Amino acid sequence: MRINKNHLSIAAMLFVMVVGVGCGGGKGEEPIIPAAEPTKEEFLNGTFTFKGEEREYILYLPDVYSDDSSLPLVVFLHSYGWKGKIEMWNTDFNEVAEKHGFLIVYPNALPNWNSGTTSFPTPDTDDVAFIKAVITEMHDLYHINLERVYATGYSNGGIMAYRLACEAGDQIAAIASVCGAMAESVFENCKPNRAISILEIHGTRDTYIPLTGKPGLKSIEEGIDFWVTANACESTETQKMADIEPEDESVIEKTSFTNCADGSSVVFMKVENGGHTWPGEDDSTYGLVNRDIDASEEIWKFFSEH
Repeated sequence: MRINKNHLSIAAMLFVMVVGVGCGGGKGEEPIIPAAEPTKEEFLNGTFTFKGEEREYILYLPDVYSDDSSLPLVVFLHSYGWKGKIEMWNTDFNEVAEKHGFLIVYPNALPNWNSGTTSFPTPDTDDVAFIKAVITEMHDLYHINLERVYATGYSNGGIMAYRLACEAGDQIAAIASVCGAMAESVFENCKPNRAISILEIHGTRDTYIPLTGKPGLKSIEEGIDFWVTANACESTETQKMADIEPEDESVIEKTSFTNCADGSSVVFMKVENGGHTWPGEDDSTYGLVNRDIDASEEIWKFFSEH
């Protein structure tokens, strides 16, 4: 059932965010209940019941949104031990959504995504089905463009994004992972039903999810090679990105795999000296932050090409 956002009550939303330390639908389901129509710089809080559990999300609607629009959707998957609200503030992705005109939804896990990894405890929840349900409800409520649905995530959220690429390719056009990797179990069972564009942004000094992998996680190289093969990419180009902020002691090497099936591509941005951090964010306790790029802008630039 569509709900006209102009018929929703307006509510101002004020809160104090307490940041904790972290690692960095279907038939018979109750529909999402939008909370309020946001004004500029505000956002929606919503809940819905999925398989007997109340699930929460935050949604940002850009000013360009209207009942007649059909805008792209970005699904942001939070890190281990964090929530969508923290990622929203940490990445400034709402500003990117406003600038470029797309919806962004931040669903919350219970309490962490079932990304398939055994590197740390994850719940036995069907989060692939849950995220599919969120996408369906976003279409029912806000008539998103179902051909332009993307998923991005940080850390365990990035690991979960890879799982979506493998198991929800019918609804996801592209994914972007920051400090994530492919879970071993996902890697071993991944059978994408179409070409999915992939972007990985990863620091060489990430000690939480190393480039070389760890028990429960494949190396970044193995993950990239998997998607290059799966997407039948034929061309490769490596370049150094502009060192805009020399004082950050970090540069980015970008490798692009193109001429892939169905117009897809695979891109790896290797952040030299970068830690388990989101490029462009404020100072982090998880390592060095690269400031040559704004990861949120780079992710949308990548998504907008697919």
